[in-house]
Formats: sequence, structure tokens, C-alpha cells
Amino acid sequence: MAIYIADPAHITGAGEYIDMWRNRNARNGTAERVRENAWLFDALLAGLRGGQLSWETASQIGFYGNMDSRMYFHGRELARKRALAHQSLLTQDFACKPEAFFGLRATGV
Repeated sequence: MAIYIADPAHITGAGEYIDMWRNRNARNGTAERVRENAWLFDALLAGLRGGQLSWETASQIGFYGNMDSRMYFHGRELARKRALAHQSLLTQDFACKPEAFFGLRATGV
């Protein structure tokens, strides 16, 4: 959602940090990467629900720079689809703890 609101392609200014996000934006904007990111989300979700992944590992894979912060860009695609369908971007899904969103026990993973 944050990348949808503060889209690096539309932010003015220059500098190392914004350039990094613009580069990630370009890499994550291809049709192939959009599909890969959706697959990665499903794989991370399955790993969390199945107990094969910890929150720390899933976060490292999905949100840190070593993998291009791919879940931020997947969130952007989800927000875009909701906006195109005239659906609210912020739903009850975002009013709960992450464990509840992913259908996990608070102490389980």
C-alpha cells in the first residue's frame, strides 16, 4: 500500500535513496515480476501457515532489499486492483494484527 501511495515513479527529487526505490520500482513493474511477486506472496503465506517459515524469515524474504522489497510492490498491485474495482483500499483486513490477517495463531509462528 505504501508504494501505491508514494509511487517512486511519481516522486520528485533526486538522491541515492529515491534512486534505489525507482530502480526497484522498474524491476518490480514488469508483467513477469508482477506474476512472480504474486507467486512469492502465496509461497510465503503457505510457509507461514504451515509453520515452515518464521515471521522473521518471511519478512527478510518479502520486505528487505536483498530481494528487491518485493512484497511492497505486490501490495501496490493489490491496491491498484482494488482502486480499479472502486473498492476501498483500507478494509477490515488492515484493522487486525498481522497474525489474524494471515489466519495464524498469535503465538504460533
